[in-house]
Amino acid sequence: MIIPLLFAVALAGDWTGTSICTNRKLLPACHDEVVLHHFTPRGENKVHLVADKIVDGKPETMGEFDMTPDGNRLTYEMTNRQGRALWDFNVDGDHITGALKLLPAGDVVRKIDVRRKP
Repeated sequence: MIIPLLFAVALAGDWTGTSICTNRKLLPACHDEVVLHHFTPRGENKVHLVADKIVDGKPETMGEFDMTPDGNRLTYEMTNRQGRALWDFNVDGDHITGALKLLPAGDVVRKIDVRRKP
């Protein structure tokens, strides 16, 4: 098992890729986006994510939160006016794939695919 702090340090930096809508019936306002994710260690057991979308070639911050590492996964459960959702990322070297799942059913409404920025 990877020690959470070492995992967080290894993730530090900028990652770019896509965030694609997968279920517009459940999330009708969703838009496909080119994204830039900034990861930094936060304490001994969190990874801080600042998520930007790229609009007209410039980053616009969409949000930020502290994710919990578990093995090669990062998760963050959020609650907003639309309900509860889970960000669930899988880290494989310099590649992160993941999803936004609506809770409690776990319906996937967004897929994430980012790679470490050179």
